[in-house]
Amino acid sequence: EGWVPLLGKNKVAAERANDGALVDGRYESWMLVPAAGKQEAKIAAVVARRKGKFHRSEIDAATGLSSFLGQAWRGARTRSKRAATLAEDARHASLLSAQAAIARNQDEWPGLSRAVDYGSGAGSDFAKAYRSGEYAVLACVCDVTAEEGSRLAAMVHVDCWLSILAQTSLEARAMLRRISLDLAKGREERYAAIALVRHNRETGATEIAGCGNVGAVVFSHETMDARRIEFAQAAGIVPEGEIVAHSLVSRPGDVVCVYSDGVSGAKKRNGELFGDEAVVDIVRKGYYLSAADLASTVLRAVSEREERGANADDRTVQVLKIE
Repeated sequence: EGWVPLLGKNKVAAERANDGALVDGRYESWMLVPAAGKQEAKIAAVVARRKGKFHRSEIDAATGLSSFLGQAWRGARTRSKRAATLAEDARHASLLSAQAAIARNQDEWPGLSRAVDYGSGAGSDFAKAYRSGEYAVLACVCDVTAEEGSRLAAMVHVDCWLSILAQTSLEARAMLRRISLDLAKGREERYAAIALVRHNRETGATEIAGCGNVGAVVFSHETMDARRIEFAQAAGIVPEGEIVAHSLVSRPGDVVCVYSDGVSGAKKRNGELFGDEAVVDIVRKGYYLSAADLASTVLRAVSEREERGANADDRTVQVLKIE
């Protein structure tokens, strides 16, 4: 019975000073890793450490594992209850597989890191970096809106375009305009909210361009302040949609954070949305963190405040910290 309240919270719980009530007192610390459900967890794994405490990085890793276990558990339940929809399950599995494959095949870049929570199983987001020669990188956060059958094709479509366009001299605004024109020509309705960050470390030139309901926050180390950039309608809605772009010269310590609306649109337990200003505040206060730690901090803040099962969506954060 002692585990019931922890299962009800439906998130990773860490006991760093074990009192022996739930786990043998010979273990110094333990973690409860639930198979995260829409409302409350029904099953969980307990990991105990005989000597030493669990560190924040391990708890963050356990949170990712919890999302994965929840997705696998829901998939198993769906297949057992709806054997007649195996083809639908296969399509969804292909979507999630493609989502993971796109992200794995990314170029590494100093000071660039992403954090994702795809436990909702929506299969709508991806984050990726594309090298543009020796000194430049193109970082992307993309959120696709389409029927499940065409969402996979839309994600692959955008990824292929960006892989090619990153090798050109086009500005980020022009890249998004080209992608929007192409999506709008399709027979099926497919929209993409995209935030691009194009950075040249040799010159410091940084361009931030976007369309749709994605967010961007820029922190200036010189002024010690962060500001939000708002974008217009998503790519693919109309052929000549507005593409918002900002150019600046970045200096060491500056930060650019882009994220999907699964972050800002998460519903908190008080009924309010997490909101864009909360991300601005996190970036402003956490500017000194590494890109990886700052991206994880944003996702962790959403997870700690959200109402479980409400507004479930993919969540993607990409942070570039100028070194």
